[in-house]
Amino acid sequence: MRLSVNRGDDGHSQWIEVQSMGKTADIYLDGIEQTNVVTVDDEAGTVLRYKVGDDGQLVAEGDELICELVSGLVEIRLRDPR
Repeated sequence: MRLSVNRGDDGHSQWIEVQSMGKTADIYLDGIEQTNVVTVDDEAGTVLRYKVGDDGQLVAEGDELICELVSGLVEIRLRDPR
């Protein structure tokens, strides 16, 4: 499954479908829950996420947040929101 918050991405329609079902997607990479995820593809084993600095803040250049692509064993868990 591919999920993306970006409208131009192939996974955006799946993201909308998950939202319309009232579900939340928890994303795991090598067993560690991921935050700040932009796009996830469990078949490709990739997570595109906003980069976080050592201070815990999102990293930006000018007005743009920086993304990083990481790979490994990706799991998408759909659940009802808390």
